[in-house]
Amino acid sequence: MNKLILLACSGICIMSYAQKDKFLNYPKVSENDMKKEKSAIDPNAGAEILYRSVHYFIDPSSNMLNQEVYSQVKIYDKNKAKDYLTVELNLYKSTKSSDAEILTSLKGTTYNFVNGKVETDKVEKEDKFKSKESKNYEVSKFTFPNVKNGSVLEFKYKRISPFFWYVPTTTIEKDIPVVYTEYVFDMPKYFGYNINYTGSLTPKNRHIAEEFLYGVEGRTYRFGFENLKPFEEEEYVLNSDNYKTKVSAELNSVAYRSGEVKNYAMSWEDIRKQLNEHDNFGRELKKKLPSGFIPADILAEKDEMEKAKKVLAFAQKSFKWDRVHDFTSDNGSNNLIKTKIGSVGDINLTLVKMLREAGITTNPLVLSTINNGFISYNPSMNSLNYVIACSEINGKLYIMDASNKQSLINVLPPKIYNYRGFIMKDKEVKEVNLENENSSKTFLTVNATLNPDGTIKGSFSDKDTSLYSMVNNERYEDDKEDYQKSYYKDRYKFPFTDIKTELLPNNDFETTFNFTADNMVDAVGNKFIINPLLFLNTEKNPFDQKGERTMPIELLTGYEKIKNVSLTIPEGYVVENLPKSKRIVTEDKEISYTYEISQDKNKINIKTSTIVASSNYPKEYYVAFKQIWDTMLKKEGELITVVKK
Repeated sequence: MNKLILLACSGICIMSYAQKDKFLNYPKVSENDMKKEKSAIDPNAGAEILYRSVHYFIDPSSNMLNQEVYSQVKIYDKNKAKDYLTVELNLYKSTKSSDAEILTSLKGTTYNFVNGKVETDKVEKEDKFKSKESKNYEVSKFTFPNVKNGSVLEFKYKRISPFFWYVPTTTIEKDIPVVYTEYVFDMPKYFGYNINYTGSLTPKNRHIAEEFLYGVEGRTYRFGFENLKPFEEEEYVLNSDNYKTKVSAELNSVAYRSGEVKNYAMSWEDIRKQLNEHDNFGRELKKKLPSGFIPADILAEKDEMEKAKKVLAFAQKSFKWDRVHDFTSDNGSNNLIKTKIGSVGDINLTLVKMLREAGITTNPLVLSTINNGFISYNPSMNSLNYVIACSEINGKLYIMDASNKQSLINVLPPKIYNYRGFIMKDKEVKEVNLENENSSKTFLTVNATLNPDGTIKGSFSDKDTSLYSMVNNERYEDDKEDYQKSYYKDRYKFPFTDIKTELLPNNDFETTFNFTADNMVDAVGNKFIINPLLFLNTEKNPFDQKGERTMPIELLTGYEKIKNVSLTIPEGYVVENLPKSKRIVTEDKEISYTYEISQDKNKINIKTSTIVASSNYPKEYYVAFKQIWDTMLKKEGELITVVKK
C-alpha cells in the first residue's frame, strides 16, 4: 500500500511540474482585451472576468496567513455589471485580543481605449473608504473611476491574517463568464490542511505537490479553470451559492519545531466541549437569571407545553432583536434584561435559561442560516452563525426562537430551515434534521354572484397557516400599506373595498375584501363566458426551466393550496357546458392536483387542491412538478358558458 501511495504522489508531482508555470503568472492588460466588444463565452454578458488569481500562503517566518488577489474584469455594459464596479473587503478583528486582519496594499486601475491608445485612471488614496460595520468587522472599499462600456478594471490587494486556522472559501463560479481563474494555497509542510473541493466543474490545470517553498519544505495546491460559463440560477433554490464550485481549506494540525503537534481537526463532540467552556456560551448558561424575572403565573403553569408557550411569548414581548446573527451571547442575559435589546445569541441563550428555570429540559441548538450556507463537511465553528432553543417535552423535541416576534413553537423563521443543526447538551451532542416537517396551508375562498348586467359581486378571503402565516404576518407588520398594495392592489385588476388583514386568535393569517368587477365576464349575445375560478386561475407554470435541472427543489415547507369558489348565476340562466373534474398524482403520492366542479341548482361550486407533501425534493422531481403544473394550467384555463333561457 505504501508503494502505491508513493507512486501516486510521484505521478502528481511529475504532472504538476509540467503545468506549474501556468499559475501566479499575472498578465498585463492587452490591447486585444481593450478591443473586445463581447464575450466569446456568453455574448449577452454585461461583463466577464478575464483573469482572477486567489493565492493563499502561510508565511513560515511569522505563521501568518497571507492572501493575495489579482483580478481583471472586462466591462461590456456597465448597467448590467454594477456589482463589479466597486471593490469591498471585510477585515476581521478579534474582540478578545489585539489580533486583527490588515490590508497591506489595495490598488485599482481603470483602463480605457481612447483614440487608438490605452489610457489609465488609478484609484487614488482619497477614493478609498473605510467604515466600521460591527465590533468585529471593518470594511475597506473603493469604486473604479471613469468606467465606460469597454473598460477593463484591474485590482489587486494583499491581506495578512493571524487567524491561520480560518481560510475563507473561494467561489470559482460567478454570475458572469470567466476566461481564467485560479486558486493557489502554499503552506509549510508542518501545517496540515484538508482541502475541500465541491461543485461540478473540473480544473483544466492542477498542481498538487510537496516542494521547497519560501525557504522551507512545503505543500502546494493549485487549481486553474478556463472558459467558464456564468453560473445559472434556478428557481426554488434557497441559496444558490451552496451549489457553486468552490475550494475551501480546513486546518487539521500544526507540528511545531519543539516537537509538539497541535490538532485542530474537530469532531462535533470537540466543539461541544469548547462551547461548554466558552465564556459567552456554556459559562453564560450556568449563570442564574435575576430573581423574579419570570412572572410567577408562568412558573405556576402545570402543563409543560403551555408553560413553554408562555415562556416563549414572554421572551418575545420582553426583548427586541438588534439584527445581529450569532450563536454566542457577547453581552449576557443580565445586560439583555436591562437594555431589552440584543443579538440572536443574547436572546435565545437567555430563552434556554428561562425554559430551564421553568423546569423544562432545554438545550441550545446551533446551526447555519440559509444565507450563511451549508454547515461545512469538516466540523467547524466557523460554519455556525445562529442558535435557537430546543426543549424536550413528553419525549419529543420542540424548537423555539424568541428573536422573532411572529415565531411559534416549531414554527420558526424560514432562514433556520437549512437541513441540519446540532443540539449542544451538557454531556453529548446530537445532530438533528432542520428541514421543516410542518406543512402549511393556504385557503383562497370566493363567494360571488353573477349579475344580469355581466358584473360579478362577491367576497374574498386569503388565509394562511403555520410558516406561511408567520412569514406573511411579519411582512405585514414591517409595512402594512406596502403589503396590501403588493399582494392585492397591484395583483388584482378590479376594484375592491373593505380590505382587512389580521392575525387570527388561532395564529392563522387572513386578508379579506369585497369586490364588484366588470372585467371577469365576456358577453356574447345572450351568453356569458366565464372562467369559473374568476381571478384565482393559474396563469403561468413556474416550473418552466428550459435546460436540465441541476439543483434540488427547495420550498421551505410542504403545503396544501385550496381554492374554493362558489358562483351564483342569475335566475333565468342555465349553464351550457361544465368542465370535467380531474386528478393527477405522482406514484409516491408526494405531489397531487385535484380539480372538482359541480352544479347545485343555480350555484356552481369549484374546488382545486394542490398538495406538495415535503419541503425539499431531489432534482429528478422537477419533471413531475412541470407535468402537474401543466395540467393545472390547462384545467384552470377552461371556461363555462352561461346562457339566458
